[in-house]
Amino acid sequence: MLGTGNVGRALIDLVDARGDAGLALVHVANSRAEWRDPLALPAQVVVDATASDEVAARHADWLARGVHVV
Repeated sequence: MLGTGNVGRALIDLVDARGDAGLALVHVANSRAEWRDPLALPAQVVVDATASDEVAARHADWLARGVHVV
């Protein structure tokens, strides 16, 4: 997940609240810091909760590699 503002924080809280419902954040980043689960497999979904044109420019690349973008 990229972006930890209001929307990103709400998603983090939602995933935390669901516990073991099959959802897991394996990489969370914002413009100042990042956290990555060292045991996680490559991401299958990228959640872009930023307002960044630079991040949006990467969507096509992720999609071309078979990664879903939300």
